[in-house]
Amino acid sequence: MKKAKGILLIIMLILSQSIFAERELSFDIKNASSGPRFLYVAGMWGGISVCSLDTITGAILSCQKAMDENNIISTPSSIVLNNAGNTVFISQGNHDSHFVSQCAINPMTGVFHSCTSTAITTPSDISADWSLISLNKDNTLAYIAVDFMENSKTKSKVLACPIVDSSIQGSCIETGANNLPQVITGLTLNRNSSTAYIEGWNFHDISSFMTVCHVDGTTFSDCILKKGGGNVSFSSRVIGSALNYSESLLYMTNSLSEIYQCSTTWNNTPAFENCSITKIDNLDPQMISRGIILNKANSLAYILFKNSSDHTSAVNVCPVVNDQLMNNCSVFTGLGDLEDATAVALAY
Repeated sequence: MKKAKGILLIIMLILSQSIFAERELSFDIKNASSGPRFLYVAGMWGGISVCSLDTITGAILSCQKAMDENNIISTPSSIVLNNAGNTVFISQGNHDSHFVSQCAINPMTGVFHSCTSTAITTPSDISADWSLISLNKDNTLAYIAVDFMENSKTKSKVLACPIVDSSIQGSCIETGANNLPQVITGLTLNRNSSTAYIEGWNFHDISSFMTVCHVDGTTFSDCILKKGGGNVSFSSRVIGSALNYSESLLYMTNSLSEIYQCSTTWNNTPAFENCSITKIDNLDPQMISRGIILNKANSLAYILFKNSSDHTSAVNVCPVVNDQLMNNCSVFTGLGDLEDATAVALAY
């Protein structure tokens, strides 16, 4: 009898350890899948690459073309994914900017398929040279910033285009955004779609500025032009921006391969409350930063670069500690034949 009880006790102990191990395994799997799975990099020539990521370390593992020969978007200028992560919207440059493409995403490989293009038919006078796209929090509106010629002068607007059944519609309206740069190089919204950050530059000025607007559905208002903050001025052209997860800081890449970091506290002045600058170390002087995105853990920044000499592209993966961008970055260059990098996005 005692022997039987002893055997039963051993069996129960083994079972309990097995259950505990299974719980540990489930926890590890959950943690492993918490980071981003794919990184997308768009280039004006060469289309879009999709890169697999290590979901624990965030390191870039390998890349492939995101589109096959049946789904080619030749000049992508920006990319954004919907909340579900199963559809990508792509704006275009090189005089094709009155078209917006959208594709379904293979959840296993991250590759695009079933791509379609929608022409922006309203306003009818928009024939843009360049465009950028962002979505509202409910994915019912796409905001498209466009540059266009009017009376031989470059101007810009921000449009709001409805999304119906996950498909963008070509009947858009002007948002009323003002104090905009002639050339828009970035359009970033906060998570609840109440604030827009629109950066760019004017042809007569090598410096940049950021326009910050309140957003209410299809209306942009109270747009304030900012040229720096604290002791920092945007003395070189800003190309690309991203918010940290708490949305307390805005990170902006510039043409000198520096990163501006500015407090997002709202004020009605032509300057952010405070800004600082991080310079990326050991960088090829030919490399120009073209965009930035942070992971949700706020521990890594993926910074996109292009080589001004041979037009090749690279991604720097930089640690972020206590919201401070570190300059000891690792460099990934295996983006294939993608040239003139324009945009970067993450998929979870």
